[in-house]
Amino acid sequence: MTVLRAKQLGLTIGRSRILQDVSLTVEPGELVALLGPNGAGKSSLLKTLAGELAFGQGTIELFGRSIQQWKGAELARQRAVMPQRVDVSFPFTVREIVALGCSGLAAAERNELIDYLLQRLGIGNMAGRLVPTLSGGEQQRVQLARVLAQIWHTNGPRLLLLDECTSALDPAQQQTVFSLLRELAKDQGYSVVAVIHDLNVASCYADRLVMMAAGRIVENGAANTILEPGLLDKVFGLKARVLALPEGYPMVIPQA
Repeated sequence: MTVLRAKQLGLTIGRSRILQDVSLTVEPGELVALLGPNGAGKSSLLKTLAGELAFGQGTIELFGRSIQQWKGAELARQRAVMPQRVDVSFPFTVREIVALGCSGLAAAERNELIDYLLQRLGIGNMAGRLVPTLSGGEQQRVQLARVLAQIWHTNGPRLLLLDECTSALDPAQQQTVFSLLRELAKDQGYSVVAVIHDLNVASCYADRLVMMAAGRIVENGAANTILEPGLLDKVFGLKARVLALPEGYPMVIPQA
C-alpha cells in the first residue's frame, strides 16, 4: 500500500499562492527529504500533508484513504508530526513530555519505551530535567522521542512527518537521529518525510530527494540525480562542486 499520495495540491493563504500543482507519493520504508531554499513551501507542504492546512485544490490519501475520511485520534496512531518549533514554557520534565506520546500504554511498558527512546537519542541522562532548561538541540530530541512514542506500538504502516527535526543539532547528533530514522524505515517499514536543509545529510540518509522552489516540486529522485551543480545554482543560487563518494552518494562542496 502506498502510504501517502498527494495529487496536484494547491494552497493559497490570503492572496499568496503557497503551493502549486504539487504531487508526491511515499512508499513503505522510504525516507524522503524535502529540500529547497527558504520560502520554497516545504513546511507548508508538510503541514498540508499533516492536515493542519486546508488545501484548496487536489487530493491527499493517507494509507489508502482520503485524509478527510480519517478521524484525528485514529490517524494519530499511524501518523505523527514534529513541527519546526515546539515551545514548552511549563516546568514539565523530559519524561513527562515523552509520556504525552505514550497514550494507552501501561506504566511499565510506557517507562520502558521512554527509557529506550531517550537512550537511543543520546539524552538518557536527562529524563528528570525540566524541558525549558534544555538547549535547543536537546529539546528537539525530546520532541522527536515524543513523536516516535506516539506510533511506536502501532501495527502496520506508519508515517513520520518531520520539519527540520535536526536543525539545532551538531553533526554527531544529526548522525544519531538520522541513523535511527533510517533504521526504522529499513527494518520496520516506517515512512519518513523530513524537511532538511543540510544537503549532505539528505544525500547520505534519504532514499529520495524532493527539490522545491516557489511552491512547486522542481525535481524528484535519487541524490546523484538531484544534487548536481546546475540545479543547485538554479534553485539555491549556490555555487558548488559535487563529488561522487565511494560510499555511493554525492557530497556537495560550496565554492569559496
